[in-house]
Amino acid sequence: MKNNVIKLINSNENKEFVRMLISICIPITAQYFVSALVNLIDSVMVGKLGDVAVASVGLSNQMFFIFNLIMLGVASGVAIFMTQYWGKKDIGGLHRSMAFGLIIIVPTILIGTIFIYFMPEKVLSIFSNDSLVIYEGSKYLKIVSLSYLPMSISLFLGYALRSIDMVKYSVYSVFLALFINVVLNYLLIFGIWIFPQLGIVGAAIATNIARYVQVVLLIIIIYAKQMPVAIKSFSAFKINFTFFKRFAKTSGIVFINETLYGVGAALVFSILGHIGTEIVAGANIARTVENLIWIFFWSLCAAASVSVGKLIGAKEYDKAKRYAYKFIATGSVVAVILASVLIVLRPSILSLFDVSTTAKDTANIYLILFSVFILIRGPIKILTGGVLRAGGDTTFVMLWDVIPLWIILLICYVYAKTLLPSITVIFTLVIGYELVKVIPTLRRIKSGKWMNYLVK
Repeated sequence: MKNNVIKLINSNENKEFVRMLISICIPITAQYFVSALVNLIDSVMVGKLGDVAVASVGLSNQMFFIFNLIMLGVASGVAIFMTQYWGKKDIGGLHRSMAFGLIIIVPTILIGTIFIYFMPEKVLSIFSNDSLVIYEGSKYLKIVSLSYLPMSISLFLGYALRSIDMVKYSVYSVFLALFINVVLNYLLIFGIWIFPQLGIVGAAIATNIARYVQVVLLIIIIYAKQMPVAIKSFSAFKINFTFFKRFAKTSGIVFINETLYGVGAALVFSILGHIGTEIVAGANIARTVENLIWIFFWSLCAAASVSVGKLIGAKEYDKAKRYAYKFIATGSVVAVILASVLIVLRPSILSLFDVSTTAKDTANIYLILFSVFILIRGPIKILTGGVLRAGGDTTFVMLWDVIPLWIILLICYVYAKTLLPSITVIFTLVIGYELVKVIPTLRRIKSGKWMNYLVK
């Protein structure tokens, strides 16, 4: 035990850990932060159109949220193998992993896009019974659904670059795409200069153009620089049954995990949508601000996934476990800082939105609760979404991600049917339920059973 403590505080290893965090987290944080900041700016712009517009875009984006988590499920599942193959210096295995991911992503997103494009009203009726919100939202959703495929490919390629420590190139494409998105949003929402005033339809068109530019630029960069993730032969798509079985056993569980988690999280908006449009508008604003905080933990998840995955691929198990504890400590410090900042800046942030008092009060309640629970949720997210998945311990993560969420959803659905449902109670349940996974996750890390060598 004493030797483990000495190793944990080893100065040379700590310097190495800090260098790794800087090299991975800074570009990823910049990427996520710019993306989240643009979404915040978009929400402020759309907010000028009123509660109905905010609610319409917010509910429409729940479908993107679901698809995004499906894409993340595939990408993060594939990344488990990509990082270990990269640690092993097996480029063929890296390409087979990427090919398998694309085989899943492209057909899945295409089918979903076709369904949403032709039936946007039916999709939105799941989340709201407000006819005006459904009418306005369907116009936005139909157009923006055409951007799901390029966005999914961009996200997947970003994960591939992250797995080989080349994330900065993904950041370049994101910066350009998001700049285009902001400018076109401003021009098309409000009808500036020679552009027509299209409202939320303009926001959807701007999003589409930006996402297509992003994927084209990313592909050009990858092949122009002949990066290790550039697949040059269709033979990579010929996956034998042994590879498929090993791959599906681990990555398939991540895919199921993120899909069920995404659907469950989106259904929270369905529950709120049937309480009131102003409530949905407030929750959408809060979620946008919330994502600005989460980006720091997503970046740490990425760093954990890449660093721990490479260590396991190189069979450095003791060091991988020490890194897990270092991520707990890092995540805890970051959580305290961010929670404090959010509490202080919350009133100023909410003042940017031109929405009803009810919507602002709803967002305020959500953000206060989020600030409290992030102190625990943040570090645990790094362990489950980064460390444990890097070790291939996907079944454990899925069980503790999905089962508690769906139990809480059932409770919230029944509670929301009462005459006077409290938004504070609902938000406490949906934000705080993840505390149940704290003890099981810490025990799992300590046991070491989560470390699996997957690239034999």
